[in-house]
Amino acid sequence: MFEGRFSFLLTCLRFDDPDTRQERQAMDKFAPIRKIWQIFIDNCKKLYVPSENITVDEQLLGFRGRCPFRMYIPNKPAKYGIKLVLANDAHSKYLLAGIPYLGKLATQRQDGQSFGQYFTKELTKQYHHTNRNVTTDNWFTSVPLAIDLLENCGMTLVGTVKKEIPQVMKVKENRTPSTTAFLFTKELTLVSFLPDKASKKKIVLLISSMHTQPSIGPTHKPEVIEFYNKTKGGVDTFDQMCAHYGCGRKNKRWPMCVFYGMINAGVINSWIIHKENAMKRDDNYLQRRPYMQALALALIKPWAEQRLPSSNLSSQLRILICTVLDIPSPGTLASEGGPMAAESSGPLVRCADCPSGSDRKTRHRCHVCRRPVSTPLLPCVYRLHVRNKCTSYPASSTFISQLSLLGPYVAHTASLPLVLLPRPVSPKPCAQVTLTEVLPVAFLQFSLVPALAILALSSSPPSRLLFYLHHSSDPALVTDPDP
Repeated sequence: MFEGRFSFLLTCLRFDDPDTRQERQAMDKFAPIRKIWQIFIDNCKKLYVPSENITVDEQLLGFRGRCPFRMYIPNKPAKYGIKLVLANDAHSKYLLAGIPYLGKLATQRQDGQSFGQYFTKELTKQYHHTNRNVTTDNWFTSVPLAIDLLENCGMTLVGTVKKEIPQVMKVKENRTPSTTAFLFTKELTLVSFLPDKASKKKIVLLISSMHTQPSIGPTHKPEVIEFYNKTKGGVDTFDQMCAHYGCGRKNKRWPMCVFYGMINAGVINSWIIHKENAMKRDDNYLQRRPYMQALALALIKPWAEQRLPSSNLSSQLRILICTVLDIPSPGTLASEGGPMAAESSGPLVRCADCPSGSDRKTRHRCHVCRRPVSTPLLPCVYRLHVRNKCTSYPASSTFISQLSLLGPYVAHTASLPLVLLPRPVSPKPCAQVTLTEVLPVAFLQFSLVPALAILALSSSPPSRLLFYLHHSSDPALVTDPDP
């Protein structure tokens, strides 16, 4: 598939019915992707049981285009973007729930309820009366929220606080560094800690409905602060993991930005499930990078197997599919016996089909045509062997053998309904497809899904590797409408 074809499919990708969008957007700004977002969050909730500690915090999906609820948060790396309020497991960083922040007017709160109280109660609704603890920062924490969670929801709260604090707890004059002041009520404990470092003379204020004793930890800090430091990073670490191996691309449409964030979260969640299940079985688990590579191949495999029996498939594409599936190609079965791996005992010479300016040297020889060729993932090998109909290079894949370990962890988003418009402004009916049908095309270019470790982690340019994996003779995934 050419890059233009992929860009066309990506441009036409929509997640709702455009005919009724305007009517739905009048009541919900998040309407263009609300349905698929809710399906994704529901799947995240039912596939994992969190530990005793939950973290509630915000994530900013970087976006600078037009969006009616775009936020500016100066202390975030992206500065501008779409704000999501998330609840994550404090131990594993698994995404449990999420709510997009659509602005003050679009947030349906009860009378007298703060934003922090609304989001915290909504995100933890499924875990009410389970005696779990919620850790929040000072944007969410308040005295009414702590009392409400304790008395009506069966949960405790630990978090930093900046309002509703007695003045005596804020005074730092005449206080010795590294000292702590405690204030107790029937339900809550307020801690005022003055750090010992001269550069950190700002008083740290925390409120807790979980701790009832003035305990000091081994680091000479209050036990409340040590507990907060241990459980506060659930969302921040999750956000960092998304940025480390992210699939985001520049785009002018904010629903695509949310879609990329959903794919990032889905892959991280599936890896966490794979890791914990393997640990329960006392088995080895894949690290995140090889897991993503195995996940990419697992997403390729069903689509490639479905297309392989097609009689309209070109011989070049058939060879490439056999390479991905790690099965003998027809040319390999018909060829004479001999070493299938590229011979590497020859002298170091220039690749026969690479541009002369690149001066790429290789020891590999094709055992049929005997011309010097580079490694199988480079474009020169594709052009040389496919063009010359040489089918003798080895079909190999490093991570195919590990696909059986994935089981049901391939992705949360594998069966989500999507709408793929024939053209952005076409009045004709939309072609209904599933994400499983779109991904084999979409994720082979520019890391549309983070499972695309083949592209995101490869030293080859994505466009070249895409050209190697899918030739232009690849039949279209969705037939274009008649002009």
